[in-house]
Amino acid sequence: YELYLQAVQLSDHANWESLEQALELCERAVALDPVFQEAIAKKASILIELHTTGARTLEAVRRPVEMAIDRALKLNPNSGVAHAARAAYLEILHAPEAADAFEKALRLEPNTVHILQEYAGNRLGASDPERALELIQHARELDPLSLSVLFGEGRILDALDERGHALETFARIREIDPSSVLGKGPAAGPHLTQGQFARALYWLHEGWKADPADLDLPNWVVRVYMDLGYFGAANSWLSEFVRINPDYPFTLANRAVLEAETGELEEAVRLAVQHLAVRHDNRWGSASMATDVLLIDAVRREEPGTALSLLRAYRPGIFDSPPAVNAETVL
Repeated sequence: YELYLQAVQLSDHANWESLEQALELCERAVALDPVFQEAIAKKASILIELHTTGARTLEAVRRPVEMAIDRALKLNPNSGVAHAARAAYLEILHAPEAADAFEKALRLEPNTVHILQEYAGNRLGASDPERALELIQHARELDPLSLSVLFGEGRILDALDERGHALETFARIREIDPSSVLGKGPAAGPHLTQGQFARALYWLHEGWKADPADLDLPNWVVRVYMDLGYFGAANSWLSEFVRINPDYPFTLANRAVLEAETGELEEAVRLAVQHLAVRHDNRWGSASMATDVLLIDAVRREEPGTALSLLRAYRPGIFDSPPAVNAETVL
């Protein structure tokens, strides 16, 4: 049980290193007690979080997550935490029944912080920030010092355009734990949406210092520099971390876009194809970024058929319904 409690505490920090350590502790707890249902369900949740933070691919976590969820539910079919883990797994699979699974978990355990927090994230992803805020505020009443709950609240407040309150929430995380990435990197979001690029870059830099294994943070720095047209700075940053994992989806996509922006289309296309051919995880829209590079190339070569084929292959969802055109603004 001590191992399990340590795992819960470490997982609240939500950086890659602490999540890996929490996973190891859960596995040790289960090795000592193979019917420790809470630890088994927690193992599934940590593996899912390792995927959602980009530390592990979906294929790497799929089988162990499924096994852990199945085992936890067999040990206790009425465990809300186990049902929440199942709901979170359905969510990363983009399964529509994820919301119903979260509702079931909440009915079983209406005052469990982890369930409230995970369900709030689901509602935020479903463009229902008002319901998300209701859930996360309940979670905060139950555990006002939880870093991950505060992080969730900050994201929701940002989505509701309450950016001042969002920044106050991230500042509260830094007060509780100055070493946590959750109060640093995510604080860039509200600044970016307000066009405060210098402040956003500062917090992205600070976030990467706090969690140097997380490659999303420096990739966001690169994206900001590219959006500002500072391609030299973007290239300098990419060269700093590309050697760590050159095949990381966000890194590959940024490399492709940077090459395209600086006129190196042949290399840009090669990198984009590399990303799409192996079906990398879509980190922060990286698959769309890679597809856009191929579209730019096709359009410049005046090959609209190629562009449409690429869209159908890699972004089929846009063909599900006819485009909505505003005749007053389209010209």
